Amino acid sequence: MKIAATSQFQKYLGTAAKKCSCLGGNQTLRASIGSNPSADGVYQTYLEWVESANTDPKVVGFKTQPLWEVLFESKDTELNRREADVRKAYSWIVENPKVHLTSVRLSITSDWGEIALQTPSAFIVRNESAPIVEGSFFSPTKVTWGNPAGLGNIVRNLAIE
Repeated sequence: MKIAATSQFQKYLGTAAKKCSCLGGNQTLRASIGSNPSADGVYQTYLEWVESANTDPKVVGFKTQPLWEVLFESKDTELNRREADVRKAYSWIVENPKVHLTSVRLSITSDWGEIALQTPSAFIVRNESAPIVEGSFFSPTKVTWGNPAGLGNIVRNLAIE
């Protein structure tokens, strides 16, 4: 016995709510599918809409994911094979950060000034062997100097981490 032929199933079809939504593509085809997803010929209309969606796509959603997951999901077996290597390399870099120091020499001819780092991962490291000039201030992200006697020359050796 075919269920679709029974009166009970026909009654169900008459009361069941059907919902279908499409984004992008041809607006007329999209509306036709959404308004009556059970209509005769809806599959052909759907195929036409799919073709039109290539010319007018809409982003439904996206997410970022680690590179190794992209490699794992690739159809290229060589990329699949390298997934674990990329994951291990990333973990090693994160777990073993290398500190780099860049020497900086400030030669200042001014009675006042300020230098502030805007890079969130960089820090100023004061040269401990150089005395702090009166009126100078050091913080991890800022050097401020002032010369109460007026215009003068100050030379500072610092490092940026």
